[in-house]
Amino acid sequence: MQVEVVEREETRILAVRHIGPYPGIGTAFERLGPLLGKLGLDAGGAQWLGIFHDDPRVVPADELRSDACATLGTEALDSSTPEEGARLDTPPGGRYAMTPHSGADDGLPDAR
Repeated sequence: MQVEVVEREETRILAVRHIGPYPGIGTAFERLGPLLGKLGLDAGGAQWLGIFHDDPRVVPADELRSDACATLGTEALDSSTPEEGARLDTPPGGRYAMTPHSGADDGLPDAR
């Protein structure tokens, strides 16, 4: 996989947490899409992101933390709006390592 280091601005996101092996994050994305619709947000205009917090070489697979995320534009959501295990967050701007991935989530272990 090709990894690119990019500068990202601070971005509001709606995130659904997944705990467990990283290839299982697909279940969080499956919950995120309908939740965006339920909240009246435009899923098609959002950038979809996976945020992987832990090093799978160090953290046991059943403790790995990842977030399925969709960027939010200027939609007015307050912190009480998300439900069903979702949360609003604003990751800070800065340097991030990114690699594009499309297709089945069983290919995620190769995205290092």
